[in-house]
Amino acid sequence: MTSLDENKMKIPFGEMDFLAYVLPGGIMLLSIFVFEFWMFSRLGVEAVHVPVFIAFRETAQFSVFATNWIYSALYILCVLCVAYVSGQLLAVLSAFFFERVLIGKGLGYPFEHLLNVVRPGREHKEHSIAFYCGFFFWFNLYLLLRYVQTFWPSNWYRWALFVSEAVISLAIASKLLRDFAVYKLPKKLNGTSLEKWQPRIDWFRTVVDTFLKHYFALPFRGLVNLLSSYVRLRDPLEARILEQYTDAFAGIFDMSPGEAGSNNYWMSRFFTGHANSRIDIEINRWRWTYKFARNISMAFYISFLYCLMSSQLQSKMIPEDKGYALAVMTGAFLFMWLLALVQYIYLYDNRYSQMVIRAFVFLSKSRKEGVSKKKR
Repeated sequence: MTSLDENKMKIPFGEMDFLAYVLPGGIMLLSIFVFEFWMFSRLGVEAVHVPVFIAFRETAQFSVFATNWIYSALYILCVLCVAYVSGQLLAVLSAFFFERVLIGKGLGYPFEHLLNVVRPGREHKEHSIAFYCGFFFWFNLYLLLRYVQTFWPSNWYRWALFVSEAVISLAIASKLLRDFAVYKLPKKLNGTSLEKWQPRIDWFRTVVDTFLKHYFALPFRGLVNLLSSYVRLRDPLEARILEQYTDAFAGIFDMSPGEAGSNNYWMSRFFTGHANSRIDIEINRWRWTYKFARNISMAFYISFLYCLMSSQLQSKMIPEDKGYALAVMTGAFLFMWLLALVQYIYLYDNRYSQMVIRAFVFLSKSRKEGVSKKKR
């Protein structure tokens, strides 16, 4: 019979929800609000478009100055709900663009390089990996150049924008044509035509792969190597821990880590959660911490994009002597995004994922020792 404590209704909202959703959503809204507040108050132009600031100002005038305190409380509750919903949207965006695209399709999930495992679907996909890594670098370089060109116009920046646009367009076109030539075209050709076109297809594939792997993705790899030398990104697992993990995983699940593929993470995580609740709580804390860093990173990224677009669309209404503060705020959001993104990768790789592996080794060894003591 279950106890009453287990059947009590619990509020489906805790401090982790506040950390991972409300705080990132609130920071994004506050960043945009401060930007638009400065634009509206300092420029003194009624025609300037500041929708977020106007929305907060109009609703605040109705609630904060009301004689009934209930209106003020409802207003605060509505702001928290908006921040929570915004945080949920940030979580969806950050999970897709940072975790699925940048990590999953580009850098690779932590268990891949920690355990020397190749995830199914990434075999012989070096060109695709290089494309996503290179696209991340060149697209954000384009945004950086667009930011500089917006606040400090120059012919040199225009040429740099043109070059970045050309490189991105060339990479996208090359990858699409390469995939069509390698995967689609052979199915449309008969035997004789295929023999005729196969050398040309192989030559084109070699050229595109060389461009993507050795040139397009080169700046991204250089940046990652530079950051890794200072903040220890993607550190390898100790050889002894890796050996013990391989033996323990094979002994418990009757398969090698290479055979398990992406199931290494899930099976190790389920095992640690089932074996020890205290360690599971500690692992969950690190999971929420790296999620917070991921969502905060997306919050600053969205703030940067919003402020950049707002400044660019209304550049004619911003005097040169008053655009410096807007440039500083927009650049600060870009810098905070980069810091939070590096922190997210570090926490996801060097803290959370390595803790799951080490906890699995520790608990499997403890379990083995416990079984041997019972036999005695």
